[in-house]
Amino acid sequence: IEGQSGLGRSRLLGSLLTEAKLRGMLAVYAEGEQGQRGPFAAALALVRRLVESEPHLPESEDALESGTRNAVPGARVLPAQEAAPHEDWPAMVDSISDWLIAFAARVPLAIGVDDIDATDEPSLAVLAKLADAAPSRQVVLIASAEPGSKRPAVERLRAAGSSHALRPLRSEETRRLVSSVFGEVPHVDGVAEWVHRLAEGSPRTSLELSQHLVDRGVARFEQGGWVLPSSLEGLSLPESVQQALEAKIEIG
Repeated sequence: IEGQSGLGRSRLLGSLLTEAKLRGMLAVYAEGEQGQRGPFAAALALVRRLVESEPHLPESEDALESGTRNAVPGARVLPAQEAAPHEDWPAMVDSISDWLIAFAARVPLAIGVDDIDATDEPSLAVLAKLADAAPSRQVVLIASAEPGSKRPAVERLRAAGSSHALRPLRSEETRRLVSSVFGEVPHVDGVAEWVHRLAEGSPRTSLELSQHLVDRGVARFEQGGWVLPSSLEGLSLPESVQQALEAKIEIG
């Protein structure tokens, strides 16, 4: 899933993982930024969550009983992987990816990684090997990333699967989003036009601007419904997203 921040990458990723659960898969999630904690941090976060979810499987028992690199390094105590020499990383990549594949042979897996382009290189290598194996295994790997990442492992993931690019909302789509917040009430069109002009098609920013109207008392809930002004002129509303955020801070 590729798209600029605010276009709904994380929300779509979460929805797909929920769908996987409904289809009987075990779904686990990690954030790419976890990789900033050190080598293998993101991959081992996934391992830990799998072990916690299915502690009685043989693979989980092996991981819990072993603090060495013979099974899954650092599964018991995550900081242990930081001491691993760089020359041992290839063997560790093989060890962790093989463990994940063996786990998937017993339980269908859906693995989600948000902002995968921000994760550590060894974890990316593990995920790339998992993606290569996925077509013949009970594994679905879903990741989100900024568009156009050139990291070799990210490009390898693209090649192993498919890529879905998110685009900004069109004006009519922003209107539907705004009306889902306030309802089909009078003057929703004018509010939606203002939101779309500032948000530039970002769903997250559109919702933040709608909330800003509520915080400022421009949109009011009365007698079971929302009341919007006939015009936004002269209401000292922000002319940019940054102004809206600054106004929100001042109110807080």
